[in-house]
Amino acid sequence: MSSPDPDFNRKIRVNDSFFSHRASAWGLSADDAMVETCRDTLAGDSLVIHYVQEYKGITVGHAQFAIHARNDTVYLAHGFIEEDMDYDTLGIYTESEALTVALDSLEELEDSIVYAWNDPNWEDSLKVDVDDTSATFYPDGNLRFINTKDKWASPSENIELLYEFLIVTSYPRMNLLATVDAFDGTLKSFGFAGNACSGVTLGRSKRRTHPH
Repeated sequence: MSSPDPDFNRKIRVNDSFFSHRASAWGLSADDAMVETCRDTLAGDSLVIHYVQEYKGITVGHAQFAIHARNDTVYLAHGFIEEDMDYDTLGIYTESEALTVALDSLEELEDSIVYAWNDPNWEDSLKVDVDDTSATFYPDGNLRFINTKDKWASPSENIELLYEFLIVTSYPRMNLLATVDAFDGTLKSFGFAGNACSGVTLGRSKRRTHPH
């Protein structure tokens, strides 16, 4: 949203109250937060601050906002905010349960599959390559709200809460991207994500194995 905010007729300082002062008008509740992700410093003391919306601590992947400031004064604000979100996130699938859905679905297609995190050679090579003894190919789930149809229209039926996993296999060699619905455990998509030796998002927790 671009802001028709009457405050833009006067100087607005860059501070933590920028969004809280406009929360009601912009459809943000106490469950929402605008989280700073990065800052770009431009010429002439100009600054662009990037934000992503979180709802109940979960990233709203399609809701991003930017504030442009000079000398600590806002001169432009733009982006998209998902307004009036109202979702019950209690009782959703856990990351472990969602990963099991994805792996079970994969094994229905390829029963001789070997996961990279269960292959000692791949795990040991990874630890050496990134110089991190805790590195592992075991997938970390990325949980996000996503508007899957039209980013600019916000009917609640367009929004899904999805786990995303990058699954790396040593046999056959594959990078697979899987998404699982966190509300009902449905496998939403499965596809290739490039070569098995590149573009890997690594888990940083201690090494774990899956029972399959």
